[in-house]
Amino acid sequence: MKQHKKHSDRLRRDAPRPLFILYLFLIAWLPIPLGSNRVWAWSLFEVAICLLAGVWLVYILTRKLSLPEALIRLKIPLLLLGAWILYQWLQLVPLPLAMLEFFSPSTAALIASAEPVIGTGWHPISMDPGSSLAGILKNTAYLLMLVMTLILVDSRKRLRTLMILLLCVGLGEALLGIAGYYGNGLTLLWVETGGTSRAHGTYPNPNHFGALLSISISVTLGLLLTSMNLLREGKGMRGILIRWLSVVLSPRAVLIVALVTMFGALYLSNSRGASLSLFFSLLLVIAFGIYRHGWQSREAAMLPVALLLSLGAALFMGAGRLMERFLLFQAESEERLIIWQTTLEMVSDYPVFGIGEGGFQWLFPVYETVESSSAWYKYAHNDYLELLVNQGIVGALLLGGAMMLLLRHLFSSFSARRDPLVRGVLFAALSAIFSFLVHALFDFNFHIPANAAWFHVMLGAGLVACYLPSRHSHSHVASV
Repeated sequence: MKQHKKHSDRLRRDAPRPLFILYLFLIAWLPIPLGSNRVWAWSLFEVAICLLAGVWLVYILTRKLSLPEALIRLKIPLLLLGAWILYQWLQLVPLPLAMLEFFSPSTAALIASAEPVIGTGWHPISMDPGSSLAGILKNTAYLLMLVMTLILVDSRKRLRTLMILLLCVGLGEALLGIAGYYGNGLTLLWVETGGTSRAHGTYPNPNHFGALLSISISVTLGLLLTSMNLLREGKGMRGILIRWLSVVLSPRAVLIVALVTMFGALYLSNSRGASLSLFFSLLLVIAFGIYRHGWQSREAAMLPVALLLSLGAALFMGAGRLMERFLLFQAESEERLIIWQTTLEMVSDYPVFGIGEGGFQWLFPVYETVESSSAWYKYAHNDYLELLVNQGIVGALLLGGAMMLLLRHLFSSFSARRDPLVRGVLFAALSAIFSFLVHALFDFNFHIPANAAWFHVMLGAGLVACYLPSRHSHSHVASV
């Protein structure tokens, strides 16, 4: 008993409760100021997460504590992510023109052509050091968000608390979006929500609002999966029906109401990318769960509920406008294809080291054709192509390699673990992650600070679940 208490005290010292509370507050705050997509908002986020990480570091150094086990086990992918950040800093290092020509001939040629204006002194690979610095600070904050999730969410209770928070914030955004859609002149803080044709919550862009909802919907489904009782009698569809009736007729029915509300708000956002990417990711994770655990698994029971609740929300809220937007897909996709073709031309000219983080918006007009010149594009509307333009093959390999290793951890644990909470969190994490990864083919959610931060929180939550002791272990007793 003394040894058990000593282990509990050690866990509490490793992850102080006040830091965990501040971490939760930061997560809840991020979507409110327009998705934190304003300079003051993302600057506040960067300062807050750096202070949080700094206080924790001082805490463990002054007490001579060892690093958390999760950080040690994931050292290789985390080191790759650290190298990815370092590489972006190296893009800011000034080089003599001869050396720059060796690393990036196209950059050197562009600088040489502007010699009368900027001179031929030393220049970095980055074409816009100011934008690159802003992007690097954001990416560093996202990585710290992942690391602090691994550090602070160190128990079953804290993991469940985090999931509930993500659900509640998503539900609040959904209610605000619905109220704004049907309301008349409703205003919240600096966000005008009344009389809008698309629900958007606290976000100016409904597509990014829909992406946030995809995370909260995944989390809610994960909590439902966690709460299922698979010991009830009945197999096949009969067993699934019995299990879901037990949920509907219990206090957990509040999760059903939350799901319908968030699905409804998602449809009212008219976001095709968010809707399609969410359903694709859900079907992918459910199919993998069935493949690994069979038709009697918890994941199999997710399939009918996801479809039925989605259909119910569509009938209740109406999905007519969303269908109308799908009919416009062909015309809009032609414009996107032109942007992507132009972006690929940029990639071919700067293939290895790119043009520096944040440089896309300044170089794109140089390549812009008459067909695509109707608007100024700050983003490529494809985060993968933009990553290749900004950071080249080197940056893409560093980030992609780290993500592949982390996803391998998630899928391996999803296959092996039987603990209900672990399975539920991994289901939510994988659904949310793949929803974002698919949506990134058509949008730029990884450039919206609140959404990018939430993505890293979900990635961290899934990794925490990978190494979370089972409910019968004595090593999970740290409290909230």
